[in-house]
Amino acid sequence: MAFSCVVFILGNNFLVGLYIDESEVTRYALNIVIIAGFFQLSDGIQCTALGLLRGLEDVNVPTLISFFAYWIAGIPIGYFLAFHFAWDVSGVWIGLWMGLTLSAIFLTSRFYWLATRYRVSADKSSESLTAR
Repeated sequence: MAFSCVVFILGNNFLVGLYIDESEVTRYALNIVIIAGFFQLSDGIQCTALGLLRGLEDVNVPTLISFFAYWIAGIPIGYFLAFHFAWDVSGVWIGLWMGLTLSAIFLTSRFYWLATRYRVSADKSSESLTAR
């Protein structure tokens, strides 16, 4: 994740140059590729957290977290940045990135909370078994 983020950010001119020659499109693409680099980090973290929570059989709360992060926060922020601040397509991508980042933060927090709860429960069970 971090490697692809660095490649997107430091190599944005090279990456865009592989596909686009037109200067107007290049200007938009250069900004989007930098945002996509940060997008990689947030997306990787939230995907990992979703997988960890699925492994703990926790799927309902992560669904609500994802809904909130994307539909209640990310898309409206993107709309606001794109159309009220005139950031165009970069504003939409920043909004989506912010939604992913919120999702990553809340899902990772949820995983740590559940993992701590399971550890405390396991420690109590272990203590009761050794006390017998």
